[in-house]
Formats: sequence, C-alpha cells, structure tokens
Amino acid sequence: MKIAENILYRLAKGWKSPVAKQKTELGENPDSDEFHLNYAMKKQFLRCSSTGFPYDFYQKKVLEIGCGHGGISTFLIVNGAKEVTGIDLNTFHLDIARKFKAKVEQDMNIKPENGFNLEFLEMNAYDMKFEPNSFDLIIADNVFEHFMDTAKVLEQSFNILKPGGQLVIPTFNSIYSKYGIHLKHGLKMPWANVFFSEKTICNVMIRLGKEDPYVASSYPSLKNNPQKIKDIRKYGDLNSMTHKRFCDEVAAAGFKMKRFKINPSSKSLVKEALRLLYRYKWVQRSMFSNIFSVSAEAVLVKPVK
Repeated sequence: MKIAENILYRLAKGWKSPVAKQKTELGENPDSDEFHLNYAMKKQFLRCSSTGFPYDFYQKKVLEIGCGHGGISTFLIVNGAKEVTGIDLNTFHLDIARKFKAKVEQDMNIKPENGFNLEFLEMNAYDMKFEPNSFDLIIADNVFEHFMDTAKVLEQSFNILKPGGQLVIPTFNSIYSKYGIHLKHGLKMPWANVFFSEKTICNVMIRLGKEDPYVASSYPSLKNNPQKIKDIRKYGDLNSMTHKRFCDEVAAAGFKMKRFKINPSSKSLVKEALRLLYRYKWVQRSMFSNIFSVSAEAVLVKPVK
C-alpha cells in the first residue's frame, strides 16, 4: 500500500465517528423502516420544532425539492402551510415520507378523508411538472451539493416561483467544507480531500468497505471500484460545489440574493470572528471560506417586475 493510503487508512480507523450517536438515536439497522421513520421524526420534524424554521411559510403554497423522508414537509403542513408538495427521485424515501405523513395524521387523530394537504411525488428537479408561478416558497435543504446541474434546478425553480417568491436553501455544503465529501460513515475524518488525492480516498474507502459491512452497505458503489469521490456515493451525486460557484449561478439564474450565510467550522471566539469575516463578499468567494466552514445557507428571491 502506498504511504498516503496507509496514512489515511490509519487515520480513518482511529478517527472518532461524527455520526456515532445516529445508531443509538435511530436504530442499528439502516435498512429498516423504523430507522428511516425515526430519521424523519428526529432529524427533520423535531429538529424544525426545536430550532425553529425561520422562513415565512404560513398559509403559503410550498414545494420541497429533495424531500427525502418527508419530515420537513410534514412539519410545514402541520404548522400552517396552506399546501405542501414534496418531490424526490428516491422511491424508498418517498415511501417512508408517505408512511410518516400517515403516522402523524394517526397520532393527531386526523381521519383519512380530512388528511393533510400534502403530497409526495416522484419527480426530477431538472424537469418539474408544475405551471409557471405556482409556488410562494420552495425549500431545498441539504441537496444543492448533490444536483449535477444546479443551473438547471435554479432555472426551473425561478420559473415555478411566483414573483416575490423565495427559494430557501437552509443547508448546503462546499466540497471543501469540513465534511464536504460526505463520507462520514467511512473515512470519518474532516477535510480528507484537502490533504489526500481522490485516488487515495477511493482506494482507502474500498478497503474499508471490504473490512466493514456497515461501510459497504452505506456506500454500495464501492463494489464497482470507484475512481472518483462522487462515484463512491450510490447515485454519484456530488457536484463539487463551492461558495463562489453557487453565488455565480444564483446571479445567472436571475435571483436576488437576500441572504447568504456561511457557518464556520471553528468554535467560541474564533467562530464569532469568522462570522464577522464571512460578511464580506470577497471572503465568501474565497477558498478560505470554503475550507473553514461546515455549511452555508441562502435565501433567494424572484424579483417582482
């Protein structure tokens, strides 16, 4: 084994997992319905309830792109949205979302005929089958780093939003952010792609998958001997997003950037200093802001002509 691969392998084996609590919170079997229903409740619905959802959705017609397990969409309809539609391509997650909706309706003693004005549809974000000016608000949480054609998604979103409507992106990751390569169940360590080549990362992940069934099940594409980091993921959905690229594509799509916030990776006083620094546009677009971040947030507005 090459020196770099040996170093990364040893780091991966010894690094504390950033998702170690997930098994305790959600269940041991990530393939079970129980695990995914727990995810919808604890990581989506209750997260919105406890931290708040600081965007105006009351009595609004809302679309969630990449709704996944359905917890956010369900939270919105329970708390006053007029109508909510969630779309995704993952049919298993859509099935979970519908089961979660039914469970919440049952827990709230809502009869099926009086059910939530909420539906989950299998639909591609590159080809959304909605009329122009259909929605007051679009939510796209934790998905913008996974669209292989972000410009197309922005174009489609702009078209189906009403004038003055907002596209809210509560969280997205730069590829160079703390866990931007999305391999927390394997390598575990942050910023691996800053220090190691794609080939080294892929070879180490392949070895880890052969040794650990959990890693193999989390990244089933490892059996195909991936050569690129994006190909480790089941759907090859990692687009190497950066803060600069995101801002440029937003402007090209015609949106007005109402809010762009970078969440620093540091703690305490350093974190507060970085928050102040990240207010400057030239810093936001720098490699520095990408590396020393855990995520970013954006609120985009479709101008009223």
